[in-house]
Amino acid sequence: MPVDAAGQLDIDHVVPLKEAWRSGAAAWTTEGRKAFANDLVHSQLIAVSARSNRSKADKDPAHWQPPLAGYRCIYGRAWISVKHVYDLAVDPAKRSALESMLDTWASSAVGGSGSSVTDTGAVPDEGVLGEAQLDGVKANRLVVASAVTAAAAQQRVIMTVTVARQRQR
Repeated sequence: MPVDAAGQLDIDHVVPLKEAWRSGAAAWTTEGRKAFANDLVHSQLIAVSARSNRSKADKDPAHWQPPLAGYRCIYGRAWISVKHVYDLAVDPAKRSALESMLDTWASSAVGGSGSSVTDTGAVPDEGVLGEAQLDGVKANRLVVASAVTAAAAQQRVIMTVTVARQRQR
């Protein structure tokens, strides 16, 4: 749904404040909690539709995912990044949901049934492009697929490190 008025937008905390509190922020200083709540450096604050923000509320990825399937991987990567940067805990249900979100982009980039904002999965046939151009399109898809797969793998490593740190406590 298009947004045509500022009143239809909210600024959302990717990792909700209540979720942060439950997963480690309760032990932070007041200054640390303020820094988290107002973080403009990391992927923590994003503009979203007011409707989407109300739907999400303080839910985590195990209980809410963006309605646009093509955005789920990006959202999941932001969630993992914020959890890692702030050393916040990730429980098994959230980890499973986040892994599924990462898989939506990786599978779509290689022509799977997922959805991606960067690759429609469509490759024109030879009737539209010459053979050399078609080879270039196919090669580009492979580069995109490799990059997306590498990014998803990197986020899995970050999530594993975050979970390992949590277990050491």
